Amino acid sequence: MQYADDTLCIGKATVENLWPMKSILRAFEMVSRLKINFLKSSLVGINVGEDFMDMACNFLNCSEGRIPFIYLGLSVGANA
Repeated sequence: MQYADDTLCIGKATVENLWPMKSILRAFEMVSRLKINFLKSSLVGINVGEDFMDMACNFLNCSEGRIPFIYLGLSVGANA
């Protein structure tokens, strides 16, 4: 899901999906000539082990996010 400069990518938490995700992000940078700010990017895992999250965040060079989080001003993952 993408709106303006906010993008939400959803996928299965597997090592096999990390390379394509990183490739897609790098290809976006090359095609658009925009730079992704990985310091402001986060990876949120749902029912994912801590070891995988640490490895994935290190691989993608981003921080680990928590649920609930705010996307486009809306709380995602919060019970209302």
